[in-house]
Amino acid sequence: MAKALEVAKVYLELASGGVEADPISNLRLQKLLYYAQGWSLALRHAPAFSERIEAWALGPVVPDVYHALKHHGGGAIPADAVSADPLGDDDAGFVAEVWEAYKGFSATKLSAMTHLEEPWLNARGKRGPSEACNEEITTASLKAYFASRIKKASAVTKKK
Repeated sequence: MAKALEVAKVYLELASGGVEADPISNLRLQKLLYYAQGWSLALRHAPAFSERIEAWALGPVVPDVYHALKHHGGGAIPADAVSADPLGDDDAGFVAEVWEAYKGFSATKLSAMTHLEEPWLNARGKRGPSEACNEEITTASLKAYFASRIKKASAVTKKK
């Protein structure tokens, strides 16, 4: 199974290949990893990576990736910041599809989006918006939530 840093490397390489209105910071990267994991679980029935995601105050975070890249602060992370094995073609292609769907969203927009989604909300429980939290966003909650989004989109399409 892939590692989250391997997925992160693909995102950094994709972002470096074009003009980015909002560079990939650690905040933005964390949300992109969350979406890769959620959609992979729902569409491919397998996780995109093996590491846990936690429900931090600013949204979902893969702690291993955060700590590996935190020395970049809130700034842009260069494509060569991560040395990781390359993903296989299928996995890299899937990550590229998620990138195409979410690349237009800034770090703050992605964070705001995740704050409205059940996996993050449920993992945080009754904690306040800025309260520390390291509860896991489980793969089961991600799969259920993202699968429900597929069903909703399918239902809307059928009504047309």
